[in-house]
Amino acid sequence: MRAMRTARFLKVAAIACLVFWIGGCGLNPQNADRDLNATLPEVKTTIFSEAIRGLGRMNVIYGRGELRVMAKPIVDQTGTSLPTQGEIPQDISEMVKSSLNGIGGNIVYVPYDPEFMLNTAQTGYSQWGEKLLPNVVLVGGLTEFDRGLVTKEKNLNLSGTAEELGVPMGLDFEDTSKSSLASITLDFNLIDFNTFTGIPFMQAVNNIKVHKTLKEDNL
Repeated sequence: MRAMRTARFLKVAAIACLVFWIGGCGLNPQNADRDLNATLPEVKTTIFSEAIRGLGRMNVIYGRGELRVMAKPIVDQTGTSLPTQGEIPQDISEMVKSSLNGIGGNIVYVPYDPEFMLNTAQTGYSQWGEKLLPNVVLVGGLTEFDRGLVTKEKNLNLSGTAEELGVPMGLDFEDTSKSSLASITLDFNLIDFNTFTGIPFMQAVNNIKVHKTLKEDNL
């Protein structure tokens, strides 16, 4: 009896392995059906891209001369990026660097990376005399985030049955719409690199309003 059970178990196991093997050979990830349309790589632009390039052209036209700008890390100063699970970015330094480097003209972006500079100097890859010193340093950060400046919510619930007509059927419909307004503030200041003091009136406070809308229907 035990021998028959063992033989039956081995037979079932062999069939299962054969099915999995055949199925695995028939699956090819490259043959998967894709519902999304294939798109070619494209350049990402924003409404500020042309304004940034225009600033560089204006600098050349008016002959301002070369201005070397270094940017320190621009991070979240409110402490809400981690508790809100990244609802606002914790570090926007790379975006600021890309903006500075995208100005062009006589505006020269100078990276701030002490560890990289020390490592390359110690290995003999570069010399300090070949480096350009900045004229000004850009400092700042995210200084305000109010996620619930304005919050609105609308609900519509409809339900009915057809039991009076002798039809055992019911219908429920729910329509929900939510909208909110959040406020994000960015502060920037310019520091004189030679004196390490702030340049009077050289600052920018940018307040951004973010609108979020959510609509959901259930039937």
